[in-house]
Amino acid sequence: MYTDTLQQAIDLLVGTATAPPPTTTPPPTTLTPAQVAQIADLVTQANQHYAAAYAALKAGDLTTFANEMATVGKLLQQLQQLTGTTPTFPSPSPRTTPSP
Repeated sequence: MYTDTLQQAIDLLVGTATAPPPTTTPPPTTLTPAQVAQIADLVTQANQHYAAAYAALKAGDLTTFANEMATVGKLLQQLQQLTGTTPTFPSPSPRTTPSP
């Protein structure tokens, strides 16, 4: 058992704790077999479109690359909705341009 503070740990160790500390972590989400299958299908589709995008890029076809990456983005959004997750993106750092 873990505690949030040193005092709670000492209380727990010496037996003066009255209740375990509250947890702030939500319980894990249980997915149905149908949801797991849907997630697996979306991941497979995303991987296929990702590979197609980079094959197009290698061939110099930027239009197909952009379209495939847009499809990957849509599939990832579907995965986020299905799993209840939100994206975390690093904030872009400002770019500096050299002065002439």
